[in-house]
Amino acid sequence: MKTGDIAIAAITSCTNTSNPYVMLGAGLVAKKAVEKRLESS
Repeated sequence: MKTGDIAIAAITSCTNTSNPYVMLGAGLVAKKAVEKRLESS
């Protein structure tokens, strides 16, 4: 990503949150965001 780029990620509905693979993927995305010092508002 470049300066000024915007990324939006969301987990919706109980079917997604009950799927361990989706939760693992969301965790990896969050980990990368922290590593790149991205912030949420």
